[in-house]
Amino acid sequence: MENVIGISMGEEFATLDFNSSRLEKRFVKTMETLAGQPDKSIWFCSENRAEAKAIYRLLSNDKLDRQEILRTHREATIQRMVQSEKTILAVQDTTSLNFNTQTKMEGIGYISDKTLGVNIHSCLAVTVDGLILGVLAQSSYNRTQPNNNERTHDSKKVRLLEDKESFRWVQTLGARKSIFTIDSQHSQDSLWFK
Repeated sequence: MENVIGISMGEEFATLDFNSSRLEKRFVKTMETLAGQPDKSIWFCSENRAEAKAIYRLLSNDKLDRQEILRTHREATIQRMVQSEKTILAVQDTTSLNFNTQTKMEGIGYISDKTLGVNIHSCLAVTVDGLILGVLAQSSYNRTQPNNNERTHDSKKVRLLEDKESFRWVQTLGARKSIFTIDSQHSQDSLWFK
C-alpha cells in the first residue's frame, strides 16, 4: 500500500527482522498509518482510539529495535539512491528535542545549559533537486550534566576532536565509508556512490 509519500511500507521494511512476524506486521501497519498523514499526531492519523493505543504499545515494546529499523530503512534508501542515477548529497544535521516539561522521562539529559532533552544527529540522502531519499545514519546523545560555561576559548582549542560533541559529524561520515568513496579523479574531492 502506497501513501502520500509514495513509498510502500511493506517494501520499505521487507527485510525487517524483530524475530516476531506479528511485531513486524504491526510495525509495517503502524508505518502505513503514520505515513498516510505525516503531518499529524498519532491520535489524529489513527482511525480510532484502539489503533492509536496499539501504536503507543508498539512504540513502548522492548523488542522494537531502533538499529534494525534503521538498517532496513537504510537498505531501501540505498536502493533509491541507485535507482535515481543522480548526484546524491549526504546531508547531516542535529535536531534538539526539548523535553523540559518531562522531568520524569527516562533517558533524557541536557541539550543546553538548563534544558532537558535529546539531540538527534541524522545523515540524509538527498538529490541535488532537494528530494529526500531517506536516512543513511542516525544517532542520539545528550549531556548528563548542564553545559559547563567555565571553559575558556584556549581550553576548547586543545581538546581532542574525539572529546568534542562535533566529533559526531566525523563519525557519521566515517560510518558511510561502506557506501561512499572519495573520487580523486576530479579537481575537487567529491563523494560518489559505489
